[in-house]
Amino acid sequence: MLNRTKKLNGVPQDGAAAMSSAAIPGVIQTGKYGVAFGAVYLFTLLLYLRPNELFPEIFGTLSIIKFVAITAVLAYVGGKLSNGESLTAWLIEVKMILLLAALCLLLMPIAAAPHESWDVFNDTFSKVVLIFILMVNLLDTRKRLISIINLVLAGGIWVAYGAIKAFLEGKSMLIAKGVPGRVVFSGGGMFGNPNDLADALDLSIPLAVALGLCRTGVVRWLYFATAGLFAVTVMITYSRGGFLGMVTLAGYMAWKLGRGRRVKMFFAGALVVAFVVAVSPGGFAKRVSTIFDSDKDQTGSSYSRRHLLERAILVAVTRPYGVGMGNYHTYSVNEEKAHNGYLELSAELGILGLIAYLIINFKPLHRLWVMERQLGLTPQGKDKEDYYLGIGLQAVLVSYVVCSFFASIQYLWYLYYPAAYAIGLCRIRELEKVSGEASLALVPVKSNGNKASGGVLWQPGATGGGELWQPTGKPRRVKERKTRLLGRAKVS
Repeated sequence: MLNRTKKLNGVPQDGAAAMSSAAIPGVIQTGKYGVAFGAVYLFTLLLYLRPNELFPEIFGTLSIIKFVAITAVLAYVGGKLSNGESLTAWLIEVKMILLLAALCLLLMPIAAAPHESWDVFNDTFSKVVLIFILMVNLLDTRKRLISIINLVLAGGIWVAYGAIKAFLEGKSMLIAKGVPGRVVFSGGGMFGNPNDLADALDLSIPLAVALGLCRTGVVRWLYFATAGLFAVTVMITYSRGGFLGMVTLAGYMAWKLGRGRRVKMFFAGALVVAFVVAVSPGGFAKRVSTIFDSDKDQTGSSYSRRHLLERAILVAVTRPYGVGMGNYHTYSVNEEKAHNGYLELSAELGILGLIAYLIINFKPLHRLWVMERQLGLTPQGKDKEDYYLGIGLQAVLVSYVVCSFFASIQYLWYLYYPAAYAIGLCRIRELEKVSGEASLALVPVKSNGNKASGGVLWQPGATGGGELWQPTGKPRRVKERKTRLLGRAKVS
């Protein structure tokens, strides 16, 4: 018989009484490193508020956002080292973004303009790398994941409001022949270009729709209204890439959520798109039509983009090792960007960089597909939230593929935040599964007067071979232990 009243690792046990997670060897604790997460949260807020651009007379050139990023890293690293833990979960996405950073540094000395490589890396991409790795490790609870998504949606509302206000006041960045006016966010930064602004809001629409489907009452309609606000703002940017991205995400979500009635969803979606184009600002429908007939493009941008793509392909093929981050424009036509994230990154960081970039694109998408299959078609409770968020994040990543074909956004935030969300969502599900199984499998063990090493029997599910998280220490298999105990019982 097992002695159920002895202490187990110094913790009194009474029958199957549960132990605190802190007392259980190998049980994963979540929600740690609150200071680091708070700094990441503040960093995200500053990405949207952009105080230096909005209030230059107050903040001047003080790099507040860099200070916050450094604070987040120091708090996180300090906490990890004090607990004797590994600094990061070595997922393939983490390895690939570090590979991109390494390629930038390795190619910098041989680049045509090394200082330009350093500027792109120092000003933008280094922060992307650090915050991405922090988010991968810190988004381990539902509260954290939903809070950061809500913050991004709130920031999107602020940006959309500023853009619509500028549009109504006639403040536009670009006045071109055939295009009445293309608005931008007055804060500048990654929203200072109408195409980038459209892409950023495109990638927030599925998240607003997904969270709306998870909620009820007024909150649901607030999320849906947010998605509508973003869609309207995308239209007033007159961005053809943004429009294609929006159509892609709408079609993808309709396909995924319309199982059993996909024909109806297709026609409903087509009517919605037609309605959106019909009520769009003057000149929008004409500009969208140039996607299919470049001869109608009075600005000449369609013709120019085609030549830029041809040059990007030529540079990527003739320089397979890369020309250096931020240096493609030197080899381009009229110092222009390629307006294609995949080709420009391939030209700058070579074929190895392109492979790393594609893995960051598609590995999180694969994780979400696997999770969707596990959830089935009629999930309930928390599974329902995971299902809708999973579909929404899939739509974001698929839409990004389209948007990235029309904009050089490979070093900006658009891909890396959704990829971190996807990893976080899959990890949270795994941790919850492990926690549930551990609570059922905790058994105080005593056999032949000798306490079993480790103190508890714990089978945390399938944690090997590519899982997002593995508990510290070596897990012991309940099935194997049970076999050994039965064998001993037969011998006695």
